[in-house]
Amino acid sequence: SGSRYSDDAEQLLNEIREMAPKKAAVFKLLVQVHRANAHWNKIIDLLPILKKRDIYSSEDLSLISSEAYCERLKTEAKREGIVGLQQIWDSIPKEYRNRAELILAYAGSLVRLKQHGQGAAVIENYLKLKWDPRLVYWYGLLPDVKDKRHLDNLEIWRAQHDLDWEVYLSLARGAAKQKLWGKAEHYLKFCLEHQP
Repeated sequence: SGSRYSDDAEQLLNEIREMAPKKAAVFKLLVQVHRANAHWNKIIDLLPILKKRDIYSSEDLSLISSEAYCERLKTEAKREGIVGLQQIWDSIPKEYRNRAELILAYAGSLVRLKQHGQGAAVIENYLKLKWDPRLVYWYGLLPDVKDKRHLDNLEIWRAQHDLDWEVYLSLARGAAKQKLWGKAEHYLKFCLEHQP
């Protein structure tokens, strides 16, 4: 089976790594095998070596590390629930926790675990430090977005970032959830005008 071949490949690559520990190609193949097998912990364990030896460009390493941490968060949330998710989040180095992709994965996992308020707070806290329209888009999908506090946040963000269509779409969703049809239509028109 495919898993058997992947396990064999992983074992062989680890043996080669012991014999030739400086070969970048071996590390790249190990990352490929671990990705194919969804062994995110193993990729995370390799990150310090990959960084130290400049095996990948900083952009590629950033993508690999973000993917590994995001997938680990999602997996742990499914397997261990809120306690496991929180433990993994707390163990992730701060340099990675400040990435929008990880915030999305963490907040999304919280929401899937019915921790809507905590998921919203994670997004709100991030957006106070760094602006990312993708997070605003996701914020608009939260079940609680009809609450006044959420709509107030969206209005503040609209005032600060009025060219981002994601803000208007999220406002339209919130207005529609409150059955404010005129406002929803107004925001939707703005969204369509600002969308690329």
